[in-house]
Amino acid sequence: MLKHWIVLLVAAGSQVLFDELYREANKTSEWQVSLRRELHRHPEVGLATHWTSERIAKELKGFGIAYTAGWAKDGDEGGAGIVAHIGSGREPVVLVRADMDGLPISEATGLPFASEVPGRMHACGHDVHTSVLLGAARLLKRREAGLKGTVRLMFQPGEELGLGATLMVQEGVLGKEPGSASAKTASAKVASAKVASAFSMHVMPMVPTGGFVATAGLQLAGGNHFTIVLSGVGGHAGAPAVARDPVVAAAALISGAQALSSRETFGWGPERHGLISFTQISTFGGATNAIPDGVSLKGTVRSGDPAVMMLMKARLQEMAASLDAGYHISSTVEWMGDIPRLYNDPDLSLRHSDLVRYANQGVSLPKFHFLYAMEDFAFVSDLVPSVTVALGIGSGAQLPSHITTNTSLHNPKFAADERVMPKASALFASLAISELEYRNTETRGKTQEL
Repeated sequence: MLKHWIVLLVAAGSQVLFDELYREANKTSEWQVSLRRELHRHPEVGLATHWTSERIAKELKGFGIAYTAGWAKDGDEGGAGIVAHIGSGREPVVLVRADMDGLPISEATGLPFASEVPGRMHACGHDVHTSVLLGAARLLKRREAGLKGTVRLMFQPGEELGLGATLMVQEGVLGKEPGSASAKTASAKVASAKVASAFSMHVMPMVPTGGFVATAGLQLAGGNHFTIVLSGVGGHAGAPAVARDPVVAAAALISGAQALSSRETFGWGPERHGLISFTQISTFGGATNAIPDGVSLKGTVRSGDPAVMMLMKARLQEMAASLDAGYHISSTVEWMGDIPRLYNDPDLSLRHSDLVRYANQGVSLPKFHFLYAMEDFAFVSDLVPSVTVALGIGSGAQLPSHITTNTSLHNPKFAADERVMPKASALFASLAISELEYRNTETRGKTQEL
């Protein structure tokens, strides 16, 4: 009963707070749009998001927010992650995370602020996420004196690799002891206070602009990236009998592997279905009149059920191995990522459901189903109560001369409706403050009960 009244008390105050923060955020919307477009023009990929990291640091310095750099280091690579703190430096600690990396995709939007880096693009909205979190940081800094605890900001590279979040967790972003010598610069400066709750975000083209979705339970699939190499014997295209053609073997594998989804997991329910996608195919050699020595196949395997993931991986491994005898080639399979399922904590979701609903301000939301996308924030949500909020960006075509913004993520024509950013910044600042208030009120209530 006590927890119920605490939730009601915090919810009532958070709606008033959201209105105040939204008004403030709208006053700086031009700054936020300009920042996002600058980030969009300069996409970086993987762990090497150093220009983006420096740009984030510049804004944090301007706000007077303390931060440490050098996070998400993998051997000699990376080190572009940033962790910042607003508040007392003491517990409770609420973490808010944004990813910052782009994709190796050539942009085809035709926007005046399109990518200036050939073959690279922010096709998953991480430039929006970064701008939203910086907007929230600006709002929170203005209220720092009144914060009852600490807000930890996590700016993360390498999400598309499925690597950045787990590196930062190992380095101590959740307040644990450093798990890696690579974190010696960053983790030595992080507060020892443990993270109590965490929030993240992701733009969703299928949700109308300004709508927010934060349902409880399973949100996104877990999965792995794979690389399969089929090695044959090259030769003349006119004499295939004296070669061992890996292209024919690759075609058989791609076709046959679809049965893993349609015949071995389909019908168990959407969250237990397995999905395999071959996304890259390349041959070792460039002559059109020559059978190549080898073929490389890359892609992903996904499911909402860990047992199904194990089945899919084992069966794909078996199918690749069966090509050795069937086509007189040799095969190797390498797995990368091992990303967990993304899960929204039921208590945390319920606690702030009224605030999220209020922030929608009447936007009509589609029914939100489990999705087969993967998100490495799952490495955080596996360890602390977390909620990932879907940010609606899909209504851009309603604006004069604006291209559509309901194009799929990872598409060369993906675009975002920037109108969501001030509202999203206000929401995440409100969530952080409200969660700190809840944690403090809960602690006082337990003390009084004793």
